[in-house]
Amino acid sequence: MKRVILKENMIDDNERVIFESYIPYTVVDNAITNENEITVPLKDIWVDFETVKEDTK
Repeated sequence: MKRVILKENMIDDNERVIFESYIPYTVVDNAITNENEITVPLKDIWVDFETVKEDTK
């Protein structure tokens, strides 16, 4: 399973936090989705992030 961890909050044009930093978001179809069903493709993430691969045992 692949997860993305953002280095800072992603804030929309209305200055609302849509994705929080340091929370692992599961990558599905090369995108992340938050609890409000907002989906952003990995290529469109506008803050620094790291990708972590987790073993599923």
